[in-house]
Amino acid sequence: MLPRVKWEKFSISQSLEAIKKSNVVIHILDAVEPLVDQDMHLLGLALSIGKPVLLVANKIDLLNKEELSNLTDHIFRKLNFAKFVSVTLISAKEGKGLKELLNLAEEAYLSSSKDFDTSALNKILNEAIKKQPPPLVGRFRPKLRYAHQGGKNPPLFIIHGNNLKKLPSSYEKYIENYFREHLKLRSTPLFIELRESDNPYKDKPNTLTGRQKKKRKRMIKRTKK
Repeated sequence: MLPRVKWEKFSISQSLEAIKKSNVVIHILDAVEPLVDQDMHLLGLALSIGKPVLLVANKIDLLNKEELSNLTDHIFRKLNFAKFVSVTLISAKEGKGLKELLNLAEEAYLSSSKDFDTSALNKILNEAIKKQPPPLVGRFRPKLRYAHQGGKNPPLFIIHGNNLKKLPSSYEKYIENYFREHLKLRSTPLFIELRESDNPYKDKPNTLTGRQKKKRKRMIKRTKK
């Protein structure tokens, strides 16, 4: 028989393989037991590799109203790092909450695999900036110029701009949450990638067009008169 520590590592390894193969991760816990560190570890792993996550508390038929209230409070406190994760209470024995669970799983998958219009993303980005501009960092204010989708499963939004390396992580989180709220993304991680916009004129000689050269000659002639 495997020692407990090795057994737990083996169990986590198996869970990780199952997570990687899944479209939506449904983490089921016993409603009469509190969330433990291993639960949070697995949830964190699933989110870090971009999987939509649902947290399900089963056996609610064993709890009274006060105990249910305490359970939900406990879960939401633990999920403070990922408030977008949907939580549902079920009783598999009595068939309660199962339909809602299936609906939430479908919503989570659609949120993760959806294609987003570039113009819609930029409209949301501009609204977010107008509502709360990026903070000044020294003498400069980071500029977020435009956004487009860079991938899905999970959604990846690429934002181009200037001085983005100086953008505070708190503001990046604000932009992420603003996108999440306005696109109604359910239970899926959303990744934001910041890219510095290249200056198209950098390292290029300042050459004049034919029209500009003629205009320059005329100006030189006038100054010589």
